Formats: sequence, C-alpha cells, structure tokens
Amino acid sequence: MGKVGVAYIQGYTAMTGSGAPALGDAANHTPRVRCLDTGIDDGSVATVVEIGNGRYSLEIRAAFSTAQGAGNYEWSVESSGAGTTTRGLIDGTVRFTTADADDLAQPGDAMDLVTDAVDADAVATDAVTEIATGVDTTLTASHGGGSWQTATGFAVAGDPMTLTAGERTTLSGVIDSTLTASHGAGAWVTATGFSTLTAGDVWDYDITANYTTAQRKATAGGALRFLRLNIDNRQEEDSDASPGVSGTLTLYEDNGTTVAVTWTLTDEDGNGLTATTGVPARRTASS
Repeated sequence: MGKVGVAYIQGYTAMTGSGAPALGDAANHTPRVRCLDTGIDDGSVATVVEIGNGRYSLEIRAAFSTAQGAGNYEWSVESSGAGTTTRGLIDGTVRFTTADADDLAQPGDAMDLVTDAVDADAVATDAVTEIATGVDTTLTASHGGGSWQTATGFAVAGDPMTLTAGERTTLSGVIDSTLTASHGAGAWVTATGFSTLTAGDVWDYDITANYTTAQRKATAGGALRFLRLNIDNRQEEDSDASPGVSGTLTLYEDNGTTVAVTWTLTDEDGNGLTATTGVPARRTASS
C-alpha cells in the first residue's frame, strides 16, 4: 500500500547468469511503471540506484501517483546487461495500490490523541494523560471500579477470610438452607441432626408387606419376602383327577388362604400328574 503524492521505493536483486551478484549494472536496468486504472505506462518516472552486492533500489517518484491518483499500479525492471537476470520479482511484475492520505488510518485517530502527540518525537505529556485516562475508563467499565492506573481501590485478597460475626452467621445460614433443600434436613454447618441407620435397622426391617409380583422380582425387599414365604408358609400340590393332566403347586400368603404364587407341575416328559395316595403333596405353615 502506497500513498498518493509520496515516492514508492522497492528493492530487488540482480544476478549474473552464473548466479553471482550483478555489480555496476544499474545503467542496464530499464524500469517500467504502469497505472492499471488510467492505462498510463511511463518508465521515466522511476529511477534505479545500486545499493551494493547485487542489490538495487527502484524509486517511483511521487509525481507519478500525484498525477494518476489513488488506484492500482504495477512495476517491473528489464535488464539488457549481458548474461544478467533480475531476481526478487513476482513473475517479473509487482503490483501495489496507492490511496489518498485522508483515506488512510492516521496514527492516534482511534485514541483521539492530540496532534502534537502524533508528530512529536517523544509522546507529549497530555497524550500520556489521555491514553492513561482512556485505559482506566475502559477497564473500569468492563471490570469494575478502582484506579487501574495506580492499582488501588480494589478488593484485597484475604478480605473474605476476615468476615464479621454477623457475616459469618449469614453465610453459614445460606449454606445450611441450600444443602438442606437439596439433600434433606440436618445441621450441615455442625454436621448434626441427621438420621442414622444401624445394623439392627437393617436386620429387623419388616418384610411382611404384600409386594406385587413385579416387586418380588425387581426389589430386594420383595425377593426376601418371597424367600420367607417359601420357607414358612403353606404349600400344596394339586394333581388333576384325570391322568395325563398337569397339576399345580400353590404357595399361600401368611393367612393360609390367599394364593401368593402357583407353578405348573408335570413329570420329566412334560406329561400331567396323577395324585397317588400316600405320596406327600401338602405342607402346612411352619410353627
């Protein structure tokens, strides 16, 4: 990016065919400068100067961009020296753009600095004040009060550790009520007042409740109760009077009359059973 009315300077390298720096070759370098927007092509507006050790400088004089205005430009250099080639160029042509000075960002614009702060070799005192004030205002708006310039007026590390008695009481009350709401009653601050469970509470737990079939299969309490029914309660085998018809095995509830569960009985081949006198088929509740 260049500026209209300001010289444009670009360096490049020239080497001989053997790869050595081309020395004293400036007279053989012919510059070409073209404004792509206006179509004006004029190499006379540029000057080539040898810098040393094969390095050359191309200067496009300010008058050319002043005359053509802001826009797109390109330049190249051709060498007529024997065995000399120019290097450091992109496809032999370099493009660049110029803009009017008032279209370019000016140092200090974003911070609203005064003119003397921009132009002076050393930043003026009022510019330093403006910068410091702007930084302080911005940080205060984003992160809270305090003097960001002097690092004072902020909360001091350790302040929460020196709470007053009233503040500690309020804080502990908030903690206790929050934990109680989420996890149940008890004094969470003093770790007291919670329900306890002893070994006796577990082994003496009542499992006589009438669990459903689903609960008997899915819950520990239901499984324990069913196991107790099998151990203690009335159980009967009922074979059909007709040979070849499946019988049932019935387990009763604690009252001895309500059926808790039944099973189908067959022989080893899946055939029905026939009741036989003298063969055990009934069991009373345990005593």
